[in-house]
Amino acid sequence: MRNTLLILSLLFLSFLGSTQNKHQINAVDGGVSGAVKEWNSQVSLKNIPLDHAVSTAIVYPFDGSVFPADFSPASFMWKTSTTGIKRWNIKFETNGQLITKTTDTTYFKPDLFLWEELKKLSKQQTIVFTVKSDDKKESSHIEMRFSKDSVVSPIFYRSVDLPFRQADKFRDKLEWYLGDLTTNRKRKMLDNMPVCANCHSFTRDGATFGMDVDYANDKGNYTITSIEKESAIIPADIMSWSAYKREDHKTTFGFLAKLSPDGKYAISTVKDRAIFVPVDNNFWYSQLFFPVKGILVSWNKKTEEFKPLKGADDPAFVQSAAEWEPHNKDIVFSRAKCSVDTSVDKSTSIVMDLKYAADYFNGKKDFKFDLYRIPWNDGSGGKAVPLVESAKNNKSNYFARYSPDGKWIVFCQAKNFMLLQPDSRLYIMPSKGGEPRLMNCNREEMNSWHSFSPNGKWLVYSSKYFGPYTQLFLTHIDENGNDTQPVWLEQLTVDNKAANIPEFVNIKYDETWFSIHDGFTLTETYLSDLVKANVKSENYEEAYRLAEEQIKSDPNDYFGYYTRATVSVTRASKDKKFRINNYQVSTDINKAIDLLKGVLAKDNKDVKALSYMGASYLFVKQDQKALDYCNQAIAVDQNNVLALQILSSVYNFRNDAENTILTNKKLYGLTKITNYMNICAQIHLVRGLLQDAIDDASIVLAQDPCNFWAHETTGDCYSAMKDFEKAEVQYNAMISCGPTEGKNYISRGKYFLNQKQYDKAIKDLSKSIDLDGADQTTLFLRGNAYLATNNIDKALADLIGAAGQGGNDDTYFLLAKCYFEKKEYSKALESAKAAKEMIFNSKKFGPDSFKNLSDVNKIIDDCEVKLK
Repeated sequence: MRNTLLILSLLFLSFLGSTQNKHQINAVDGGVSGAVKEWNSQVSLKNIPLDHAVSTAIVYPFDGSVFPADFSPASFMWKTSTTGIKRWNIKFETNGQLITKTTDTTYFKPDLFLWEELKKLSKQQTIVFTVKSDDKKESSHIEMRFSKDSVVSPIFYRSVDLPFRQADKFRDKLEWYLGDLTTNRKRKMLDNMPVCANCHSFTRDGATFGMDVDYANDKGNYTITSIEKESAIIPADIMSWSAYKREDHKTTFGFLAKLSPDGKYAISTVKDRAIFVPVDNNFWYSQLFFPVKGILVSWNKKTEEFKPLKGADDPAFVQSAAEWEPHNKDIVFSRAKCSVDTSVDKSTSIVMDLKYAADYFNGKKDFKFDLYRIPWNDGSGGKAVPLVESAKNNKSNYFARYSPDGKWIVFCQAKNFMLLQPDSRLYIMPSKGGEPRLMNCNREEMNSWHSFSPNGKWLVYSSKYFGPYTQLFLTHIDENGNDTQPVWLEQLTVDNKAANIPEFVNIKYDETWFSIHDGFTLTETYLSDLVKANVKSENYEEAYRLAEEQIKSDPNDYFGYYTRATVSVTRASKDKKFRINNYQVSTDINKAIDLLKGVLAKDNKDVKALSYMGASYLFVKQDQKALDYCNQAIAVDQNNVLALQILSSVYNFRNDAENTILTNKKLYGLTKITNYMNICAQIHLVRGLLQDAIDDASIVLAQDPCNFWAHETTGDCYSAMKDFEKAEVQYNAMISCGPTEGKNYISRGKYFLNQKQYDKAIKDLSKSIDLDGADQTTLFLRGNAYLATNNIDKALADLIGAAGQGGNDDTYFLLAKCYFEKKEYSKALESAKAAKEMIFNSKKFGPDSFKNLSDVNKIIDDCEVKLK
């Protein structure tokens, strides 16, 4: 039974790991991207309103867009408020040439032949793209063109879950990609890191990269690693900003570190503090981050020495977000007066509670940054000179970036703060000084995290124009600093994740860099989903609310209904006071199944839909249909984790131990989640294959030395093998790992009870009750131990308590024995008859039941004799 519950618990949490969202944009690694279904249903465009003066408008490309000469085909999308249009006529006009097409959707994507033909015909001149309804009542057009300049270099970027608290909780779900704009491809470079890794930068020659990484619980760690076909982040390549003046015991997180263009140095904010707060009620902008203390310190890679940068090391200011001039001549950075808010220092965590930053949220306090420049002078620094001042524009100015030739500086400007500001806009100015100019490429929602291409012709940046899931955009910059309307890098989109921190890398996509290997952690793949996180923390009301919000936002999304049903059932299994609405649960699951049938009618090889169909049928106990759908999913993707999890449960319900074990071992191989091996260990234990169970558990303990299930299973195995010394070692290890966890004392208490060490059993079970309260199991076990020591009154009290929480036939049998010993024969007879009825009504009635029944019948007979 125990392994069944474990499978069910793990299975449910895993189901919630792949959500669908109204802002989803599909992208296929190594293939053509573009969210045809999403755009056709216009779900992703809800936040982009039509102008009141028009009923049809082209949403993308933007009017005036300039595409790189080597850019892959782009999507064309438009929006209309007119219903009933069945066909659209498409027209491309350039240099007197005309190309026409038709479509029955509000989406069109040229094939490669047509795209290249447009490049050839236009000769970098204007192309007019027009869409017109078949009845010619609706039309719209935009102008675009191709540049003579190519991009050439790929872009390295990060994809991250939303909201921030979710991403922070499941850091192993962060992913890093390298995207090629020429061939419409991207490849995943790094994932499954159980620790946080963030800001990154590259040397000018594309030979080295630097990245923030948390290593050995040190937030100040930074890796400088060479770019190879298979780069590896290893301990030897990791330094720590915390090592700078460690003796003064001031915390360092190493915010916004940057590698020098020549790779000889790195620079970062140290002795720092930041307002870093999750904003749970805002999915679009789910965190507030800006440094409020810190100085700039450089690190010499050759000598491994730290050096404060004179002119940027004044503790009265926060100095951060440093940027190198391309030839190491100077440093541009953001500066502001240090926060004197002592409440910030009361938070001991880098991610703090909202109460410590309340004044910034309620508008009582501003925090605005100025841009300053300082000479590098081989790390000696000099006098800091203002470049852009908040006093002059009443804005916060930050994230300065030089063009590769050193001619231009592009920076962000917002009303306040730094990272993730809705009003953040990009400005460009001559690097030698001059009036900043608002760039044409800015979209309506957040523009930030920008990077120049190595040839200096293009600037990539992030924006939330299409919704909360940040997307990447590209703009052309000419020799005079003029930029164009941007193009969307749709080929770099990752489903249900925000794409941010883009950085051009001066390499060739197909020749130089193929992966980054995590060489310093034993990773464990965590399941990423906001609902799952709330279920795991038993915050069922929030999980249910999120499910209802999903249903409200998209009534045709099966996931919302499925989630609402499963959250209700899970809550009911955990909270006996919670009353489940069975009708609602049944209705939700049937609705999910109907919607899934619709999805599969359009694409019968949709792996996610097949898997969820299997999950839904498993939920309503139609295990054969669950098996059939999951096998179809596996036929499409043999490594589909969700389908394998469902298969594991079906096999388990059918008592097919062999297939259950095989499936869970495959799941462990794919995910490295230890619970899969725990399930194998427990099945082997139940089947009496004790050494196999120990071997399975040892795999878990090698990865997680304090894993409760593995210790308990190993202890149970050694106990069954009568190797009591080794058994006790395992139970003691559990206590050492979790001295305040009641379940550990229950496990050892059961062991002592079986060994007839009743005093030790009572002590452990009492400790568990002190820690976690008195539940049915613990009261029954302690009552058993009290009865064995002839402490009838205490045994009776515990067993009455256990019976009051439900009780089983064993509980009532022991109650009957207690009452018999106290010569309360009527109560003993009543309890014995209750035990007998439970035995007969039990679905587990088997050979052991007859032995129990014999004992119960004897008490019944003895009581009847006494009562006569």
